[in-house]
Amino acid sequence: PTPFEIEDLKYFLQDHSKEVIKLAIKECVGNGKPYFKYLESILRDWKQKGLTTVELVENRQKPTRSNNKSNGRLRLSDDGFDPRLGF
Repeated sequence: PTPFEIEDLKYFLQDHSKEVIKLAIKECVGNGKPYFKYLESILRDWKQKGLTTVELVENRQKPTRSNNKSNGRLRLSDDGFDPRLGF
């Protein structure tokens, strides 16, 4: 990391735990966008949504593209939990 990126990391640690930052980094890499600006936007978004713990981040519902190309609609990924069914 550059000296500026190290300063950014120090800033991130003021508002987020190391574990939450690690999850955000994993999300950046998983989305093919390993950039500090993208990391910053993820952390800002999570903070605005009140996602301040690992549990809250891991249990959030995030929009993903449906694998069904026939409808092309955006659907919510629920990571295996369907709130309508309760499991």
